[in-house]
Order: sequence, then C-alpha cells, then structure tokens
Amino acid sequence: SSYNQYLLMENQKVSCENVVIYNLNADLQENENNNSLVLLSLIGKDKWLFTGDIEADKEKEIISKYDFDLDVLKIAHHGSSTSTTDAFLKHTKPEYGLISAGKSGYDHPSDIVIDRLEQYGVKYFSTKTEGTITFYYPLNFHWAIIETKEFDAKPKYQIKI
Repeated sequence: SSYNQYLLMENQKVSCENVVIYNLNADLQENENNNSLVLLSLIGKDKWLFTGDIEADKEKEIISKYDFDLDVLKIAHHGSSTSTTDAFLKHTKPEYGLISAGKSGYDHPSDIVIDRLEQYGVKYFSTKTEGTITFYYPLNFHWAIIETKEFDAKPKYQIKI
C-alpha cells in the first residue's frame, strides 16, 4: 500500500470535513522540547491547541505571532513548570486544559502549573488522576460531551453546551 506524505510548513493547514489543523511551529532549535509540533485545531466550533513539550520561550514566540482564544489547551510537557506560563494562559484564555501525565519520577503535573490553571479559571483534567479523557462531538459538532473514566471507576460526564 502507498500513502501521500508532505511537509507541513508553519501556517499551512490540513483539513478533513469539520476538522482543520494549522501547524504553528516548524522551527528546529537546540532545545528539543521546542521542536515539538504545535497544532492549532478547529474541531467543530472549538479551538484546540496541541503543544507537545514546548517550553516558556517557545510559548512567548507563539503569543507574539498569533492571537486566538482557546476552548481546549493540551497543557505542554505533562504539566511541567517549564511551560504553561502566566503570559501564555493570559493570552490564549483556554476554557479547558488537558494534562497527559502518569506515574513517573518527574512528579508531573507541577503544583505551580495547577495553581496557574486555577488562577485563570481553566477547568482542567489530568490523565494521572482522571484516567482516560474523551471528548465527543455528536450532532454535527454543535456541542461536546467530555467523559472521564478513572482507572477502576464508571465514567463521569461533564457536558459543554
């Protein structure tokens, strides 16, 4: 089988039906974390930002180039204190924050990041405590259902309208 492959440069987009994805980071830097993909995604009516492991200096660069309010922010670097700065949260104004973290020697997410999310009123979920986090977009993407399922518990729902 074969597939098409192409390089997505900064500000270029790919789309598939109701989903559009823009690449916001095509740099190569010495700091490998700042080489992470940064994807602004329009999923239905929601703006998502996937940040990989970027750190504060890359966040500063992004907010100097782009102006957008977010519905969902994938918190950078597993909630490490090297990212998710005050300036970044103030600029992007996310409603929800998703933290991908598990049991590791790094003790992610950082209490500093959790305090910042709470200070800016970001409703956050962490896979470390919530388990699987799933967003559903039924009915032509007009609203979302957020489901969290702890590792040994029944799913809990939070509905966003």
